[in-house]
Amino acid sequence: MIRYSPGCIFAAVTLLVPVAPAVSQEGTEFQLEEIVVTARKREENLQEVPGAISVFTGEGLRQAGILSARDLYAYTPGLNYDTGFDQNAATPAIRGVVSNEIATYRQKVTTFLDGMPILGQQGSVPFHTIDQVEVLRGPQSAAFGRSTFGGAINFTTVDPGDTFAADISVDLGQDSLFNLGAIVSGPIVDGVLGGLIAYESKQRDGESDWVTIDEGFGLGGESSENTLLKLVYTPTEALSLELRYKNLDVDHEQTPRDFYPWTTVSRGVDNAPGDRRQLHPDSPATSCGIAGMGAVACAYVGDVQPWEQSYDYNYSDIGIDEPFVRNQRERTEAELTYDFDNGGSLVAMGFTSDEFYERGTDSDLYGSEVVNGQLQSAGFERDPTDIAETYYEMRYASPGENRFRYGGGISYYDYDFLTIVFRSLAGYQRGPTGGRQISEFASN
Repeated sequence: MIRYSPGCIFAAVTLLVPVAPAVSQEGTEFQLEEIVVTARKREENLQEVPGAISVFTGEGLRQAGILSARDLYAYTPGLNYDTGFDQNAATPAIRGVVSNEIATYRQKVTTFLDGMPILGQQGSVPFHTIDQVEVLRGPQSAAFGRSTFGGAINFTTVDPGDTFAADISVDLGQDSLFNLGAIVSGPIVDGVLGGLIAYESKQRDGESDWVTIDEGFGLGGESSENTLLKLVYTPTEALSLELRYKNLDVDHEQTPRDFYPWTTVSRGVDNAPGDRRQLHPDSPATSCGIAGMGAVACAYVGDVQPWEQSYDYNYSDIGIDEPFVRNQRERTEAELTYDFDNGGSLVAMGFTSDEFYERGTDSDLYGSEVVNGQLQSAGFERDPTDIAETYYEMRYASPGENRFRYGGGISYYDYDFLTIVFRSLAGYQRGPTGGRQISEFASN
């Protein structure tokens, strides 16, 4: 379900171009509201930033019916989002620049939440708590560091207000869509300490015909929960301390995928000697040759025959009781800001994060068949993955109103990534030694 307001869409687009003040018939000049961004790690008027930026306010997102990263990317010029294998393999792309790596630590575009990076599943931002989104196109390594060669997407969350407020929203739609969002915020100690509690839940089934053939499992469904706790301490006008706790729990169904059947006469690729995926005997393939590793590659010339779309997963054959795509993240953040009398500001921030994700799926859809009297089935995949991150940053920005402005900072980023890929039930049952371990750890 997408709800939209033409006025909101127009407002979002006009942020991308210089806008002159409007003048009424009586000659009264009306100034548009100033849009403040932090693209260069300082608060600046959008019109003064020499870069390609799209900006969406939280209220604009809600009025336009933008409820997820997929919706946001569809509205933003030059921004694409491909879930690929599934949500845990999401790969943001800006201006066509995208990583072909499934690994979450090797991206070309990185998402930031309150100015700090998300290494794992980037499409899991709680939209109900968003105050503003900045989409920065082009290299952003100078301000945001690694993995921003194509661009960066920076989300900022809402702050508690000066008065008590509560907001609840419910979205209902087709395919059993049910989204619930709730925020309670306000002062704990007047003028000194404010607090905020936010919760967001999203549920949606896949389309009715996205069902596996044998087991009847639904595909494409999504379920997630996001929690945000925030405390803002402002003992003086110059000093502010913000503490944040974020928790994510995602439990999605497997993404529906349909491969061209091996048995069709139009199929003629990847036929290694002895492979059960043999070229159909009636296929008019031409130009067969050795593709490498002993495999035979055949090009097909002619009309491709249509086939009935079906989702031939074989979970029972490979030993997976029920497909899943899961992601859990727990993150604690702190941010300290001090404004000097001269207008300059010093910011220190950091976070620690523990994340786990795993998929249990049939990864190839080749199906099962009897070969030499034995049932053969491929495709078992489970990949439990642990990500531990630590990040610290300190920076100084000169007064913003000066003609000559400068800034400087230092950051420390440490991550430890470990995934074990299991390709068979027997291997999974053996434990870590039964799978392929892929790890990376680094400090920057």
